[in-house]
Amino acid sequence: MARQRAIQNIPLETTKEVLEAPTDQYSLDFYNSDNLAEVENGIKDVQTGILTSHLAVSLGIANIDRKALYIQAGYKTYTKYFKEADIKLNMPKQTISDYKKIGEAYLRNRSELKRIGFQREGNLHKLRFLDQALQKHDPDEVFKRFKSESFRKFKEYAEESERSDSITRVPQDYTISTTKDRISLDGNPVLSFDPELPELERKGVSAAVREYYRTFKRNLRTVVFDVDSEDEEKETTKYLKRIFKIKGDGDTPCILSVYDEGEGKAVKRKVSIFLKEYRGRK
Repeated sequence: MARQRAIQNIPLETTKEVLEAPTDQYSLDFYNSDNLAEVENGIKDVQTGILTSHLAVSLGIANIDRKALYIQAGYKTYTKYFKEADIKLNMPKQTISDYKKIGEAYLRNRSELKRIGFQREGNLHKLRFLDQALQKHDPDEVFKRFKSESFRKFKEYAEESERSDSITRVPQDYTISTTKDRISLDGNPVLSFDPELPELERKGVSAAVREYYRTFKRNLRTVVFDVDSEDEEKETTKYLKRIFKIKGDGDTPCILSVYDEGEGKAVKRKVSIFLKEYRGRK
C-alpha cells in the first residue's frame, strides 16, 4: 500500500527559486564548424541553456497560479486567465499546461528532488508525471524510479492502471462536509470556491465531489457524462443501469436507434418474439 500523505491547510511556499540564467557567452556558430569537438561543446552549451530556460518558464507559469498574479490583469481565477493564456504567452494551451505541471511538481517536491540529486538533463519532462506517480505508489519507490528510469519507463509507471495494492484509497471513516466557501475531507479543506461562484454551480460541484468519494471508497471508478438536463441525467443513469444488469446476467446488450418511445416498445416486442423463435430453433 502506498503511504498516504495528510492533506494540510498550509500556506503556499514563498521561498524563491534561484536559477542561474543562461549566459550569452556561447556562440551559435558551432553548427557550421568542421571541428567535431566544437560542434559537441556548442550543442552541450546550448542544451544547458534550453533546459534552464524551460524550467524557468515552468516555474513562472506555476507561480502565476500559486501567487495569484493573474489578479493583476483583472482575472479572478487562474482558470479564467488560462482561457486566454495562449494569446498572452504566445504558446499553445497544451504546452502551457505541460509547463505548469513541471513547475508545480518541482516546487511541491523540490526537497525530495534535491535529496536524490535532481539533474535537469533527461529528467525535466519526467516532472510532468511525478505527481501522478505519487498518487498511486509509495513515495520512496517513486523517487527511486524517477532518478533511475528513462522518461518512457517512468511515464508508463506513472500511468499504469490503479491497483488495489498500490493506490491510496480514502479510508472508510472519512466524512465530507460542504460550506459556502469550501469542501472539506474529514475536516481538512480540499477545495475552495470562488466567492462569486453561483450557488447552483457550488451545489453541483459539491454533489459531484461527494459522489466521487462515495464511489472511490467502494474501490470503484467514477465516470462523468455531459448531459443537458436533470431528465437526461435520469434517462442516462437508467440506461446504464440496464446495460450493466444485462452484462451482469452474462448476456450482451444491444442498442438500436429509434425515433421515439413508441417505436422503441414496438421494436422491443418484435425482437422478443424473434429471440424466442430463434432460441427455440437452436
